[in-house]
Amino acid sequence: MCITPDEYRAKWGLKVDYPMVAPNYVPNDLSWRSRAGSAESRQRATGKKRSAR
Repeated sequence: MCITPDEYRAKWGLKVDYPMVAPNYVPNDLSWRSRAGSAESRQRATGKKRSAR
């Protein structure tokens, strides 16, 4: 049984702008994005793709 964030807020009487993720959970250091994308960038540059396992 899945409900939308809007349904959840309505069920518990929360404000419309109530956050669904704790502020401390959102990473402040976005360098992981550049590291995650770096392999993809290399694949595009070399034309090689990672083999499926």
